[in-house]
Amino acid sequence: VRAWGGASMAKAAEEALIKIAAVLPEAISRQTERIEIHSIAPGMTEAVRERIDAIERATEMRLRLALDYADAEGARTERVVRPLGLWFWGRVWTLVAWCELREDFRMFRLDRIAAMTQGERFRQEPGRMLQDFYRMMEERGYRQP
Repeated sequence: VRAWGGASMAKAAEEALIKIAAVLPEAISRQTERIEIHSIAPGMTEAVRERIDAIERATEMRLRLALDYADAEGARTERVVRPLGLWFWGRVWTLVAWCELREDFRMFRLDRIAAMTQGERFRQEPGRMLQDFYRMMEERGYRQP
């Protein structure tokens, strides 16, 4: 989380580790200090960390987002979306959203968002919520872990 999360996620993870370390028995504490596990995140820039935090806030507050987005070929589109959640794929973060242009669920890679601004609030509507997205994915054969 410290390597791949948003700025607030990374800070919370660090604080949790400090609290956990403070209550570990000495023998276990010494053992954990010897563990050498590292996660290198070269693509995790401060801009991406800030974008994760902004999307989390917009999702919690149900604020539309206006995106300037580039697809895999570099073609730019402007979208207004209702953010529903963030997915991490081991290398990249994606925003799961209801796209008002396509009137359907879409996923947007955070590293392809050129610009993003918050808009007005939206109300949850049946058929356009995260649980509806999950149901659609299951109908297509994808299973939640």
